Amino acid sequence: MSPAGAERLEWVLWTTLVLGTSFFVNQYVPDPYMDEIFHAPQFSRYCERHMDWDPKITTPAGLYLVTLGLHVLLYPFGFAKCTQTGWIRFTNVLVLSIIPWLCLRIRQRQGRRRASLAPWICATLPPLWFFGFLYYTDVLSTVAVLAGMLAMESRRYGMAALFGWLSLWFRQNNIVWVLFMMGASMLQELQRLSSTPAEKMPPMLTLVQHSSTWAKLVRTGAIFLPVFVSFAAYLWWNDGSVVLGDKSHHQLAMHLPQLGYLFAFTLFFGWPAVVSSLRGPWLYHHGILAVVLLLAGFLAVHFGTMEHPFLLADNRHYTFYVWRRIVKAHDAMPYVLVLVYAFSGMLWMRTLARTRNALWILGWLIATSLTVVPSPLIEPRYFLVSYLLLRLYAPDPPFQLQWLELACHICINAVTMTVFCLYPFRWPREVGWQRFMW
Repeated sequence: MSPAGAERLEWVLWTTLVLGTSFFVNQYVPDPYMDEIFHAPQFSRYCERHMDWDPKITTPAGLYLVTLGLHVLLYPFGFAKCTQTGWIRFTNVLVLSIIPWLCLRIRQRQGRRRASLAPWICATLPPLWFFGFLYYTDVLSTVAVLAGMLAMESRRYGMAALFGWLSLWFRQNNIVWVLFMMGASMLQELQRLSSTPAEKMPPMLTLVQHSSTWAKLVRTGAIFLPVFVSFAAYLWWNDGSVVLGDKSHHQLAMHLPQLGYLFAFTLFFGWPAVVSSLRGPWLYHHGILAVVLLLAGFLAVHFGTMEHPFLLADNRHYTFYVWRRIVKAHDAMPYVLVLVYAFSGMLWMRTLARTRNALWILGWLIATSLTVVPSPLIEPRYFLVSYLLLRLYAPDPPFQLQWLELACHICINAVTMTVFCLYPFRWPREVGWQRFMW
């Protein structure tokens, strides 16, 4: 089969898998579930031209406006109904189907033309895949950030700023990733001026001596300025709060162990991508850094561990069992796991250093910290953008490991979807069926 034919077959199989899974979910879970009980009725009100807002919803109206746009396009053909859950979910199904293309283009813009399974690995990341079939904000939020990164890599900074602004309509803390895009854009221009490859630091001391460098940086940064001005206006309008609606369960916190949980997440799902970095005595040469990270991790866990009420009370999520069966299995276990967090962090940074320079990595660390640390709730959905950027910009492992990584994602997705759809259970004091999910 020719490469073009193989590529078409891949997309046919992917589209079939996405549509088939969507049909399966809607067949067995036809009614709104979990947070959908807020999101789906809110869209229905918009669709019926009622603009009243449910105060329980804490994110902006971007998800509903996109679905409303699809409704306007498809309603004349009889496909779109304001209150049909399966149709409402189709917004995310459609967006999920383009994620491999976005990931592929981001890698191509990096100059990586070699065949890789990374786009499919990223698109099947289990939490991302799962919520692609429900009516949540996370898939559109993630795709808007990825589209911004693609525009940034293409040096279309105006488009990057536009997609960054659009991402704020799905999740407010994406302002952090807009800041990251701006920094990455400026770094990209510095590397272009000095003909420096992405994995090398540009000669900063030389570049800053030229007025043309400062002019280029100012012009690049100014493109993103309207996004920050609009976000400042939103904060002023919303009385200084990032969160819309009900703020009682979405208070900002200083939850430092979240970085450790993120790196545990990245190691669990992405270990095939970093296993090749184990070669050589790298840990021996970075012993001081390892000691510093371990000490910081122990202090963060001892003084900063938080147990959100949702985490302790809701047995419908993976995190409930991970917390109870692993993290809290023994009083010493939270400290033992610091070894895993530090090991994963060092391993990923070593891997990423083969394709990105220290400034890019530092920017990713800062953006990730600003995204996850303020949240008191451990929620895998909050890790999606950080992980996808890590995986997309890391070098590819051997093809056998890529197949293993993809197979692990598919197996986890198959098990999770099967349990979610076919094995509901009841709570003694609640009406209706409960379902296990991410």
